[in-house]
Amino acid sequence: MGRRTWVKLYCDNWIEGTLRQESVALRGVWADLLALCGSGEYGDLGEIKLRNGIGFTDLQFQKALNISRKEWLTNKNRLIETQRIHLNNDNILTIINWKRYQSEYERQKTQRTKSATKSATKSAGRDKRVESRDKRVESRDKRVESREEATTPSFSSYKEKLKTTFPELDIDTEWERCQIWYRDHKKTIKSPSLALGNWCKKEMEMKRDQKGGRDGKDREGDRHSIPGNRPAGAFDDLEKRE
Repeated sequence: MGRRTWVKLYCDNWIEGTLRQESVALRGVWADLLALCGSGEYGDLGEIKLRNGIGFTDLQFQKALNISRKEWLTNKNRLIETQRIHLNNDNILTIINWKRYQSEYERQKTQRTKSATKSATKSAGRDKRVESRDKRVESRDKRVESREEATTPSFSSYKEKLKTTFPELDIDTEWERCQIWYRDHKKTIKSPSLALGNWCKKEMEMKRDQKGGRDGKDREGDRHSIPGNRPAGAFDDLEKRE
């Protein structure tokens, strides 16, 4: 059972069939009943009713079709007489030969379902592609934003501030080494200012360790894979600080 969005109207039968011999009013009532039946919850059965065992009253029919009581009763009786409709004791109206002429909707239901499923699958795939593209664009924008920030006056000013804070360091050189470290470790510099600041702090900590008398031989054993001969792992927490 279920509603449908359309019903069939056979052109030849409508124009040249026996229905053409009836009045305009009856043809209008017939077309309205077909639409009313198709749009109802029991359209698959060809029945017009409120629910099982309960049909429409004559008053409800005349209101649904927007015609007078006389027009409804006259045309109803004529449709019963010509065996186009049937009314049982519960006033349930049945369109005779409904399944014969209106079965096309059911035959196409499977195809409509397949088409809707296929369309949904395509839409889901399209959404995934769009999402993937958006992520790539977002990643690219972040890289561009990072490069732009590294060349802005505010970053240049920050480097000048670091030169005052860490006079022992060559800030420009440290910035180059910092970028090399990020690139070699396939990491993205989200904030050049934070990255360089953390880098310089780490460099100063290492210099203080050296002055504190660490064994030079031990340090020689640790120096590998880090630009500027820094101990392996010395800057692994840069991402966390950043």
